[in-house]
Amino acid sequence: MSILTLLFAGDSYDGPPVADIMVDGTATPSVQITAARTDPSQAVSLTLTPGGHTVTVAFNDDAYGGPGHDRNLILRGATLDGYDTHLPGMTFVRNGSYSFVVLAPSPAETAPTAATATPDPILAAIAALKADVDAGFAAMATLPATAPSSSAGATVAPSTLDLSALPTLVAGGTTTLAAGTYINPLHVPVPQTIQGQGMRKTILDGRKGVGGGHRLAWGKGSIHAGAPVLISDIGFINGGGGDGKSDGEAGAYGEGFSGLMHLLRCAFDGNENGVFLPNVSLADVDLLIEACVFGRNIPNGLADESSHNVYASGKSVTIRRSIVLASLANTIKIRGPRLMLEDSYLTRLGRWVDCPGGTVAVSNRNTYVTPPDCPSQNAFGFYDEGDGNANPGQDGSFTSTDDTFYFSRFHEVIWINNPATKVQFINPKVHWIGPAGSNPPGVTIQGPGALVGDNPFVFTAENRVDAAPPIPDDPVAPASTLLAA
Repeated sequence: MSILTLLFAGDSYDGPPVADIMVDGTATPSVQITAARTDPSQAVSLTLTPGGHTVTVAFNDDAYGGPGHDRNLILRGATLDGYDTHLPGMTFVRNGSYSFVVLAPSPAETAPTAATATPDPILAAIAALKADVDAGFAAMATLPATAPSSSAGATVAPSTLDLSALPTLVAGGTTTLAAGTYINPLHVPVPQTIQGQGMRKTILDGRKGVGGGHRLAWGKGSIHAGAPVLISDIGFINGGGGDGKSDGEAGAYGEGFSGLMHLLRCAFDGNENGVFLPNVSLADVDLLIEACVFGRNIPNGLADESSHNVYASGKSVTIRRSIVLASLANTIKIRGPRLMLEDSYLTRLGRWVDCPGGTVAVSNRNTYVTPPDCPSQNAFGFYDEGDGNANPGQDGSFTSTDDTFYFSRFHEVIWINNPATKVQFINPKVHWIGPAGSNPPGVTIQGPGALVGDNPFVFTAENRVDAAPPIPDDPVAPASTLLAA
């Protein structure tokens, strides 16, 4: 069982507001909300069985007696088993209702009996993704924030332009790179923090890798992580691709360890792959990409459609608050078991997201844009390569909640190549780009699979826009977090 906790407040007038709550159409006892909007939230807890549930909050006792005399109900948010669900807040100023979907995870271990339903592997995998990332954060928190001694870390001045001058890295150290462009790669064999001075100030230039006559670390990346690592405030350019062939070169490459690889406020331009992880047998890695920017100045990827901004297997991939602009192939390609994508801005030339086989993918509050000059009709691909070896036993899924879409081609496609792959769009905000009076595009579902529910991508004059919202500015670190050169 899971506990869903709804967080309420309200404005009282001639009595407090009442919250009427239904779960899957069944009413629960009504609750008087006595917490004022200036008070801490009043918690209302519900017990949910494993699986998907539709929860409806209704306000049915509105009252108004003039300015300052108004009864309102405020739903501030919700938690599921203590984790924030990122449910958007809702203020009811008149009678009405608000419904949302909750996925309650299956128990981690359930002894199969005739009376017990088989745990849903998709829901369990979503819960496991959050647990993995949380565990990775906890592991990184045990590393010292600064080097415990002068030998455990180093500060490299830009005049050297040579990372081979670094002393031997000691586990738990912090290595600081001053502003400048560095041409030598860096292998990280022990847990480490690699700190630059800003994504446009401290630059690692891979000089196009082996095809450019330059060897990357282990032949694979400008930074090759062989241990848990935090890499922040660094720009990666020209990480491989000089021979025009996709062979796994990247700006940042991780393998050979179990734990968290955290990229924070980094930029990736003109790399064969921005970030690369091989399969989980080589990289039992939780990859966390946070507040990073891909392809603002030069697209990543190669035109052979086999290299991308993020090309990852590993254990899980989480991308948050990032700007992921079109690569020359797919924007994001994930072969691993789990993907979480949140609060990011994505454009495309190929697919926004490509999951060739069995990935459980969750997308929350992202903005997806098809530029008017996009050459490809393929917007998403799920199980599109029929790769049953990528994640054995997983049919995969894609659950989009509160995402915003801007389509511009005359025809765009969501490809679902497995009837058992669950793809659903919950509360999407759908727009199309074009001049007034023009014909709207169409979005079709192709392949043997189908959407859960109706196709939400319906275009009318009301959801037409002249242009997509502008690309956000680069995330900038607070000055206090950037170490002095």
